[in-house]
Amino acid sequence: MDEPLVRRPSIRGTTSAPPLADRATGASVVLAPFATFDLPFARGEVGAGRSAYDDLIGPNIGAVMARVGWRYGGSMTRVDALLPLAGPAGSHSRIVASGWAGPVRAKNGTLGINVSYGVGAAHRGAGLARLLAYCAVAECLAHQALAGLPIPTFVNIQARSTNGASLGVARSLGVPACESAAFAVPASGEWIDYVGFREPIQEFLARGLAHAKARLPDYDPGSLAAARLGLVSELGADLDLLGWLEDSTFDAEMDADHESERFHSGG
Repeated sequence: MDEPLVRRPSIRGTTSAPPLADRATGASVVLAPFATFDLPFARGEVGAGRSAYDDLIGPNIGAVMARVGWRYGGSMTRVDALLPLAGPAGSHSRIVASGWAGPVRAKNGTLGINVSYGVGAAHRGAGLARLLAYCAVAECLAHQALAGLPIPTFVNIQARSTNGASLGVARSLGVPACESAAFAVPASGEWIDYVGFREPIQEFLARGLAHAKARLPDYDPGSLAAARLGLVSELGADLDLLGWLEDSTFDAEMDADHESERFHSGG
């Protein structure tokens, strides 16, 4: 679907979003001012620990991007989790994990959102990658909708077949493996296999937003992107991100059903 959503929330001017706290870890969850792939939580990690981030910033990332079967086509969103540095009260916080979501266009013209995530070694196992991935997709979709841009219809995740931690996060997100989203990349005389995961965005968010709101009780999905654009729901009114999708055109629903059947069949 290349049409904007047919219903918008009631909005008014604003400049900021209320802070969000993850009840599981105590981390603050924020929309990053710049969606770079700088990884402050990876600094100081070496050897096998550092290679865990190769899917994001590895030496073969150029070859990977040449084989993914899609291209970025819009403003990327980054959502960070921050914890306070050890020291006196009031000291600065540090980023310990991040999730990225970027609009992409597949070779067949369909629009989606590619999802990436990274967590510092000392903070793995707490579900931060899963939480931030859900939030990043929600905020990316909200940005597209509120800016009047085309609405993505699927989410895409990929990881090296040898990256067990990244594959584990993809599976925890509930996204099914998709054979057509898999690929291989040549490197140092051998081939590195990548596993692809893909599903309709409605299914991803219907499952993911419930999880995100359980961990972030004050979270109104899409509100971080709305605040970035200088917009917010009227007092007491949620943005209702899923409602936007449900109110999209009939053709879009038909397309989503078709995509769901194709993804789940591995086509």
